[in-house]
Amino acid sequence: MKFDELVQWCLDRSTIPRTDIYTDRGSRIDHVVKYENGDELHHIEIYKNSEEKHIQDIINGKTVRSADFIFLDFGWREVIA
Repeated sequence: MKFDELVQWCLDRSTIPRTDIYTDRGSRIDHVVKYENGDELHHIEIYKNSEEKHIQDIINGKTVRSADFIFLDFGWREVIA
Protein backbone atom coordinates (compact mmCIF):
# COMPACT_ATOMS: atom_id res chain seq x y z
CA MET A 1 0.00 0.00 0.00
CA LYS A 2 1.36 3.41 -0.91
CA PHE A 3 1.63 6.11 1.74
CA ASP A 4 -1.16 8.16 0.11
CA GLU A 5 -3.49 5.14 0.23
CA LEU A 6 -2.68 4.61 3.90
CA VAL A 7 -3.48 8.25 4.66
CA GLN A 8 -6.77 7.93 2.74
CA TRP A 9 -7.64 4.77 4.72
CA CYS A 10 -7.15 6.77 7.93
CA LEU A 11 -9.13 9.74 6.63
CA ASP A 12 -12.03 7.46 5.68
CA ARG A 13 -12.24 6.46 9.36
CA SER A 14 -11.69 9.93 10.84
CA THR A 15 -15.29 10.21 12.11
CA ILE A 16 -15.36 6.75 13.76
CA PRO A 17 -14.68 6.76 17.51
CA ARG A 18 -11.34 5.17 18.32
CA THR A 19 -8.89 4.29 21.04
CA ASP A 20 -5.18 5.13 20.68
CA ILE A 21 -2.53 3.15 22.54
CA TYR A 22 1.11 4.31 22.49
CA THR A 23 3.93 2.11 23.78
CA ASP A 24 7.56 3.28 23.87
CA ARG A 25 10.10 0.50 24.44
CA GLY A 26 13.39 2.32 23.98
CA SER A 27 14.27 1.82 20.32
CA ARG A 28 10.74 0.68 19.39
CA ILE A 29 7.56 2.74 19.32
CA ASP A 30 4.15 1.12 18.82
CA HIS A 31 0.99 3.07 18.03
CA VAL A 32 -2.20 1.01 17.90
CA VAL A 33 -5.48 2.58 16.80
CA LYS A 34 -8.61 0.53 17.48
CA TYR A 35 -11.75 1.77 15.74
CA GLU A 36 -15.25 1.01 17.03
CA ASN A 37 -16.14 -0.64 13.71
CA GLY A 38 -13.51 -3.34 14.41
CA ASP A 39 -10.73 -2.00 12.19
CA GLU A 40 -7.24 -1.77 13.69
CA LEU A 41 -4.13 0.11 12.56
CA HIS A 42 -0.77 -0.78 14.10
CA HIS A 43 2.16 1.54 13.31
CA ILE A 44 5.62 0.36 14.43
CA GLU A 45 8.87 2.36 14.34
CA ILE A 46 12.13 0.57 15.14
CA TYR A 47 15.18 2.80 15.48
CA LYS A 48 18.41 1.08 14.44
CA ASN A 49 20.41 4.13 15.55
CA SER A 50 19.89 7.91 15.59
CA GLU A 51 20.03 8.09 11.78
CA GLU A 52 18.18 4.95 10.66
CA LYS A 53 14.74 3.51 11.34
CA HIS A 54 12.39 0.86 9.99
CA ILE A 55 8.62 1.31 9.95
CA GLN A 56 5.74 -1.11 9.51
CA ASP A 57 2.05 -0.39 9.11
CA ILE A 58 -0.35 -3.24 9.80
CA ILE A 59 -4.09 -3.01 9.08
CA ASN A 60 -6.34 -5.69 10.55
CA GLY A 61 -3.42 -8.08 11.02
CA LYS A 62 -1.95 -7.67 7.51
CA THR A 63 1.29 -5.77 6.86
CA VAL A 64 0.43 -3.16 4.23
CA ARG A 65 3.61 -1.06 4.31
CA SER A 66 7.20 -1.66 5.35
CA ALA A 67 10.00 0.84 4.72
CA ASP A 68 13.44 1.94 5.84
CA PHE A 69 14.34 5.59 6.48
CA ILE A 70 17.53 7.56 7.01
CA PHE A 71 17.84 10.96 8.65
CA LEU A 72 19.42 13.60 6.44
CA ASP A 73 19.96 17.32 7.01
CA PHE A 74 16.31 18.16 6.42
CA GLY A 75 14.53 15.22 8.05
CA TRP A 76 13.61 11.60 7.44
CA ARG A 77 13.83 10.24 3.88
CA GLU A 78 12.67 6.84 2.70
CA VAL A 79 15.39 4.55 1.40
CA ILE A 80 14.45 3.50 -2.14
CA ALA A 81 16.13 0.27 -3.21
